Amino acid sequence: KKKSADQIINDLEGSTSFPKNDADFVVGEFSGVLDEETWKKSPGDRNEYAKQFLNKELEVFSKSSSWGWFFWTLQFKYGDGGEWGLKPMYERGGIKKRSTQNNLNIDDNRV
Repeated sequence: KKKSADQIINDLEGSTSFPKNDADFVVGEFSGVLDEETWKKSPGDRNEYAKQFLNKELEVFSKSSSWGWFFWTLQFKYGDGGEWGLKPMYERGGIKKRSTQNNLNIDDNRV
């Protein structure tokens, strides 16, 4: 609540503590949501900040979490869920499509 979106994004990697050598683990139930107090300190495009924040979370979690991660929810029954929903964040560029180097055939309609 005390930081701007830029500060949170820039500090994220140093603010996480993953026990890399102690155990395998998974990051669960995270989202692209930032507190309203943070938004008050963050002039600029909220959607762009949310996208940058989520991209940074995924970068940090993908590097550090040995078993991967789970996003908060795929989609909401009513409305799109905004920064809480995987589908709307994917559509806004907050979650990048996986590389096809693994020969994965990912149908955009099924993401």
